[in-house]
Amino acid sequence: MSAHTDDRQGIRCGQRNKQGRSSICEECRIGKVSVSPIIRRRMAGGIRLSIFFLYLGITACGGAGKSSVNAVLDARDAAITTHNISAYSGLILPDYMDHGRSKVEVVAQMIHLFNKFDRLDMHSFDRQIYLVDGTHADCAQSYRLRVCVGGHWRKMVQREELSLKRTPAGWKISGGL
Repeated sequence: MSAHTDDRQGIRCGQRNKQGRSSICEECRIGKVSVSPIIRRRMAGGIRLSIFFLYLGITACGGAGKSSVNAVLDARDAAITTHNISAYSGLILPDYMDHGRSKVEVVAQMIHLFNKFDRLDMHSFDRQIYLVDGTHADCAQSYRLRVCVGGHWRKMVQREELSLKRTPAGWKISGGL
């Protein structure tokens, strides 16, 4: 049954109106009447277009979130390289608690590394950021940490997974250190 008349609305379903558009009765919209394949394709096309615009909206917002997360992680690299403990501490969530370690313990460990090595050079790479929702993100990345002891450089390459949380002050590292 491809074209029929909707008695309540007095329209002929599937017929073109003066503007060249097909009219679809209410029963066809909610699926109670079988619809011709042409009309079904047009309806599906509209749904696909709506999904596409929704996807664009989500990815556009996600790009801004990812760039903010990237900035925090790059700032962490810079804080370690420059031995800037206040900048490093400012990137960590105030109530950080991960694997039984608080922010105080994480910062104390970094102070210990700063005192132990003459120079540090940290560089992250192969970073993948996953926005969990509007306030949480996960990051998997590799990093190369070079340390200078007595004029000799040593390097270590590791893979890490960090969690971040959006706060009113911006993204903060909430786990994985």
